[in-house]
Amino acid sequence: MIERATVAVLCRPIRLLRKTLIAGTLLSTIVMIVTASAQSDYPNRPVQLIVPYGAGGIADVGMRILADQLTGWLKQQFVVENRPGAGGIVAAKAAASAAPDGYTVLMTGNNNAISASLFKSLPYNILTDFASTSTTSFFDLLIVTRAGSPLQSVEDISLQSRRSPACRSS
Repeated sequence: MIERATVAVLCRPIRLLRKTLIAGTLLSTIVMIVTASAQSDYPNRPVQLIVPYGAGGIADVGMRILADQLTGWLKQQFVVENRPGAGGIVAAKAAASAAPDGYTVLMTGNNNAISASLFKSLPYNILTDFASTSTTSFFDLLIVTRAGSPLQSVEDISLQSRRSPACRSS
């Protein structure tokens, strides 16, 4: 059973996410409109938004909201294409392989930094093959435990891990 305090903690990030998505959408739109005005007929064909996660998750939903808003404002279709797999590598490779014409946009996050630290080589260079355009959203990441657990803080978790190495994930 979920306690009232737990529900409040779970709902707060959703409200924050909604506000962040709206702000991110507005910022992204301003950037794209300014760019579009500099290029008289951009976009003159559909724009592909590549999402490195499966359909139905929060990143997918956020990008679909953004795509819908951009479609309405710029009068050209923005299409979300989900390319999950390999910690975002599949999506990033697809975006890096696309023509650098502004018609393929990659939604990415810390997954590419993690991939760069895990693998000796990637089929792209996240620092040189991409140019950041805007932040569309922020996500809260939580560490939680069951109610009644003796682990009440990150310090408790760290101490328990040091005392009992078998508890650490391998």
